[in-house]
Amino acid sequence: MMKIIYISVLLFFVYSCEEKNNEIDNEITCIESVQNDQWETESFKTNYSIQFPSNYIGQGMIGFEGNIFDKKRNDSLVEFNYYYCSPLYCEDFGDTLADPIPNSLIALDKQNNEAELNEKVLFCDNSVNIGILYHNLNDSAELCP
Repeated sequence: MMKIIYISVLLFFVYSCEEKNNEIDNEITCIESVQNDQWETESFKTNYSIQFPSNYIGQGMIGFEGNIFDKKRNDSLVEFNYYYCSPLYCEDFGDTLADPIPNSLIALDKQNNEAELNEKVLFCDNSVNIGILYHNLNDSAELCP
């Protein structure tokens, strides 16, 4: 009888720890979206702006038949870009995300190899989710949307 109680208590603790770890893994800190007076503001997409510190270079939003965007840090260790283009035209936005929010996204690198974007940053406005940045921590990944 004592063994059954001991095993039951042990299973309860294991289950509780697993559930707590899953809750921590699924929690994402929401960064409040505010303007930074020290950073430069520029056009990002139609009717949207974005800010970067002064050590980022590049043309930003450009386009003739639709918009694309490209900026990189002056040491080239960080690059931020988007382009959702068909053979004829570029769109400001790609597909919408599924609900619930995926834990990761798959992107193609410049050699068409799949790379997992398994890190995410959630942005909020007054505690309302307004955006997600998916990325990975791979030093050499050059990913294409």
